[in-house]
Amino acid sequence: MMNIKTIMARGLRSARTLFVFAGILLANQSYSGQNFYVSPQGSDSNNGSITLPWKNLAFAVRRVSAGDTIVMRGGTHIVGEVWIDRNKGMGGRPGQYLTIKAYPGEEPILQPGRRRLILWADYVRVEGLHFIMPWRCDAFGGGLQIINNKFTGPQPKFGAIETGGTDILVEGNFIEYDDTGGNTQDHGIYVHAGERIIIRDNTVIGSKGYGIHVFDEHKSADPAEWAANPFVMRDYVLEGNFVAESQERSGLIIAKGRGGNYITLENMTVGNNVFVGNAQFGLFIREGENIKVYNNTLYLNAFASLLIRYPSPEGGGVPASDITIVNNIFVTPVSKAHVRNTSSGANLVLQNNLYNSSPFLEGITDPNAIVGDPQFVDPRKYDFHLQASSPAIDAGIDVGLPFQGSAPDLGAYEFDESPTGVEESESQPKRFYLHQNYPNPFNPETKIVYDVLAQAHITINVYALTGRKVETLVNEEKASGSYVVQWDGKDARGKSVPSGIYFYRLEVLFEDNHAVFRDTKRMILLR
Repeated sequence: MMNIKTIMARGLRSARTLFVFAGILLANQSYSGQNFYVSPQGSDSNNGSITLPWKNLAFAVRRVSAGDTIVMRGGTHIVGEVWIDRNKGMGGRPGQYLTIKAYPGEEPILQPGRRRLILWADYVRVEGLHFIMPWRCDAFGGGLQIINNKFTGPQPKFGAIETGGTDILVEGNFIEYDDTGGNTQDHGIYVHAGERIIIRDNTVIGSKGYGIHVFDEHKSADPAEWAANPFVMRDYVLEGNFVAESQERSGLIIAKGRGGNYITLENMTVGNNVFVGNAQFGLFIREGENIKVYNNTLYLNAFASLLIRYPSPEGGGVPASDITIVNNIFVTPVSKAHVRNTSSGANLVLQNNLYNSSPFLEGITDPNAIVGDPQFVDPRKYDFHLQASSPAIDAGIDVGLPFQGSAPDLGAYEFDESPTGVEESESQPKRFYLHQNYPNPFNPETKIVYDVLAQAHITINVYALTGRKVETLVNEEKASGSYVVQWDGKDARGKSVPSGIYFYRLEVLFEDNHAVFRDTKRMILLR
């Protein structure tokens, strides 16, 4: 498996980044219930206050109510099985989430004693924790949110995150496996039956099985049981994910298994993802109806970029149908297919995609194929943003997603016209604006360009993923103009910070210290 230093590059749309990160910065955020605290130095005989915290998460979840927040202090927590069970009156309610989150600026590390965190409840949010695998998170219920967590270590059984239910959000999680443990049935994120599930902006690196596994089946072998208990997998959105180096399987699979005639699999959107260097395919579609594959980048996946395969007999034998594949970039190894189709399904549309060489297509055609070098910024570091001369720019079909320019770009990332070598300028910008840093990922330094519309006090701070401020890059009055500041990957004490995800935040203040503009973007440091 390749090291993260050579494989990771991904971007987030800034609006979503700001939404997630804003919660980290608001240390005094109000909640509908009470805040309780858990610390490695605490005691379960305490009252759970910030000065007298509890010690064990398993103890805490049995003593809180809907609307409460369990705040995990930094340090290593030795955890066994933690179960939040709706049948015991646990969990949250609409408008009253039960939240388990990191204390602002600290990193709670959950070291496994045994088993996992089990959410068999509704309206529970888990945010900002570091899971040392094989400890993992099972989340089955309604309104669950698994946000901005980190999972590192050996491959756990079935996956780091396993989920199903209704109105689920799995967003911004970082999952990196080492080379130990697991087999082809163990994945990164495992998505079961449900409705309205969003899997967004996650990074999955090095899983033994599929990076993202969208799959379910009937557990019973009795067909009468299938007919009596049909279920659905409907209205899933899988977007903005970076899936790399799955060791024995593909980046993403959409499929169903035993008793598939009594499983409705439909309405899947796969968009703005990057699938790179996976052992089989970038994307594997076996069953399902109405699947939209828009604006993905699939790079050097071993067998082919995308496979639409004949269905499994145990899945009911019904082939995938109504699949639309538009505005993607396919780069494959020499002699490997870009897209393979062995399905007899109806309405399979492949249109307006970019191929790095003459399209190698099996069982399907692309009447508007575009051929050429996509001109990624740095594919050796897996930075799949587009250079200014890329043929992917403005070459797309409008499918209803936001875009810049005269038409959508192809691939996962819209071209960013921000300058990469700007010197300070007195020219008049049209707005306050924070550009994406460049290069990104970077080592050891990166440049940040920002535009100042009118004279104001400007601050640019760098934050760790936990919300802890790392360094202040700018804190002074600036006249109207475009400026560039450089960050060398060091904190305020001049100490080099480790590889990871960081945020940088621009804030514009006028004379009365009134903030008129704020924006936050994400960057990746790879040592």
